[in-house]
Amino acid sequence: MEKRPVWTIDISKLPPLHNQGLWTGLKTVVMIVSERRLWNKTTTEARFYLSSLRSNAAQIALAIRSHWGLENSLHWTRLCYIL
Repeated sequence: MEKRPVWTIDISKLPPLHNQGLWTGLKTVVMIVSERRLWNKTTTEARFYLSSLRSNAAQIALAIRSHWGLENSLHWTRLCYIL
């Protein structure tokens, strides 16, 4: 079982980032915390993204999931047939 809540914050609500001027069009900082439970082990991982999209967690979550769906579909799949 895996949970991936998404949080976003408008860049204007944060103190200036290091070299923020180099990030043309930066509007949002995104954080996703993945919690994965497998048998008796739970792992947690936080990932951060910078985005030019408006601060909308649902929209950004969809964009990230769509990207990973595309990325995963590019990997070779090995098929085994039993005759």
